[in-house]
Amino acid sequence: MISYQPLSEIYVFAHLTVAQEMISKELCYGPSELVRQTDEQVTGSLSIETDITERIQYERALQESERFVRSTVDALSAHLAILDEDGQIIAVNRAWRQFANDNQGRKSNVCEGVNYLAVCEASEAYHCDEAGVVSTGIRAVMLGEQEEFSLEYPCHAGQIH
Repeated sequence: MISYQPLSEIYVFAHLTVAQEMISKELCYGPSELVRQTDEQVTGSLSIETDITERIQYERALQESERFVRSTVDALSAHLAILDEDGQIIAVNRAWRQFANDNQGRKSNVCEGVNYLAVCEASEAYHCDEAGVVSTGIRAVMLGEQEEFSLEYPCHAGQIH
């Protein structure tokens, strides 16, 4: 009698190098099962193996590309926040983050995950006139009504004005 016993539902990733062929493979092993001929004697195991080498290579290339873009954006001296189509901050550069730190900026208002347009609109209630102009200008660019928007305004907090 042959029976099958599941070993695990956990997928294991392994790196395999075949020396004779000088190739490198990234493999994903699915759940394994022990093959038994009797209740005590294990005669082998069954598992599914998937070659994920291309996927791993793609992921590494993507990570390298992301590091390059991040270092390029961080090298800029301009304070830069990248917004999605809804005004959500998806990335800021080092200069933006440093400016916020130097001026006691609340991360809940100026960093990734925050809707910058909502922050600008809420700031209008505190008589920050430029905030409404900023949100209107950014929305105009997002809607294609303007090619660009620029506004220089004073910062009334912290060390830099």
